[in-house]
Amino acid sequence: MKRLLILIPLLLLPTTAQALTWDEFFAAVRNHKYDHLFPVHATNKTVTCIQIVTWEEYVQGSGRHHGYVRHQKNKRHIPCP
Repeated sequence: MKRLLILIPLLLLPTTAQALTWDEFFAAVRNHKYDHLFPVHATNKTVTCIQIVTWEEYVQGSGRHHGYVRHQKNKRHIPCP
């Protein structure tokens, strides 16, 4: 019981540790997001993402041949958001 009476005031004392804000936390995470993709000595670092555009085109048939759907895919390199 005596230990409990000593422990309670110690737990209620404020500590001198500095609090980390959410802005500081996210800034640290954001700054190092793409660092693993480049060598340390690289300059003019740019990061691009790939956008895949797909579309279908119907090719009409004639009297002898049936029509068909032509599937196409195009990759584009765009700046990452």
